[in-house]
Amino acid sequence: MSNKNSTEKRVIGLKPVYISKSETEKQILEEKHKEKAQELFEAAKQERRQAHEEAARKLEEAEQHVATMRKSWEEERENLITQAYNEGFESGARVGREKGYQEFSEQLQHINYILSLANKDYVNTVSSSEEMILELAVSSAEKIINQQLATQPETFLPVVKKAIEEVQDHPEITVYVHPDDYELIHTQKNELTSITGFKATLTIYISDSLTRYGCVIESPFGRVEAGVDHQLTQLREKLYQLVQEEKNDE
Repeated sequence: MSNKNSTEKRVIGLKPVYISKSETEKQILEEKHKEKAQELFEAAKQERRQAHEEAARKLEEAEQHVATMRKSWEEERENLITQAYNEGFESGARVGREKGYQEFSEQLQHINYILSLANKDYVNTVSSSEEMILELAVSSAEKIINQQLATQPETFLPVVKKAIEEVQDHPEITVYVHPDDYELIHTQKNELTSITGFKATLTIYISDSLTRYGCVIESPFGRVEAGVDHQLTQLREKLYQLVQEEKNDE
């Protein structure tokens, strides 16, 4: 009996579940809310993406603007540098020209001053040289004449003859010579007298006040010095006078 009961099927009855209408509506509402939320979320994502793209675009525009401004500034800076260089160069060149002209003018004045000093020095040198050359020439002539007279005393005779010729028309002529020259002149007395055509009385005297080759001629009308030293002295004075006249003409 017991096994018979155990093989019998047990039927379990299910009670029907009833869902209230308010819960269904609630689920539907929740679904709608979820859908709406999803839509809002997608819309937010879209807006954020658009905002991001807009920001990227504006950033790119800003960078391009900055690049353009930088390029423009670089060009402007180069132009300013070039302009400043040109102005500076022109100003420097002008200042350089003015300074160069001033220095050249100062150097020119200095050169003219040096030339004027050199010219004065040249004139003084030439002037002193002329006098020095003149003195050397006279001294040299004096030495030559004295040497010639020392080796050839007879060359003194023409000097005495020339002096007598100056007074040959006078009736009395007196000749004074140095003691060492007396013999030479006296031996030529006849020749000296012939100069006057033997019309004058010719007397020869010794004078120890005279230097060697000195000669003094006396006549009724005056006294004439005719010695070599006297003639050289007259020659020196005459030459100095000519040099002085040339200086005055300059």
